[in-house]
Amino acid sequence: MTSHILERVPLQQVRLLPGEHFDAQQAGARYLLELDVDRLLYPFRREAGLPQPTDADGNPVTSYPNWEETGLDGHIAGHYLSRKSQTIRNRSSTAPPPWCGHGMNASSRLPAML
Repeated sequence: MTSHILERVPLQQVRLLPGEHFDAQQAGARYLLELDVDRLLYPFRREAGLPQPTDADGNPVTSYPNWEETGLDGHIAGHYLSRKSQTIRNRSSTAPPPWCGHGMNASSRLPAML
């Protein structure tokens, strides 16, 4: 007779309990909310010939530095979309998280990228 030590469960039934892994998940979600969607979309708008939006001071929005300036334009946007969708899927509540004080939660920011 074979005994099974592990059993598959739907991902929706898995939640991290308070601790270092939960804290890391929350830190990652907070970081995503700090990213500027307009800066992530900069290379796509540039290639499409679309006008770039301006920041609060009226200056044109620019791309993020480093990889985004060295031929991997838009690379970080793919990571952003993947992590954002994981963040939405992992939330047990549809209410904005408590650390989201500026009115845009993960669900409301994702359509801007699409």
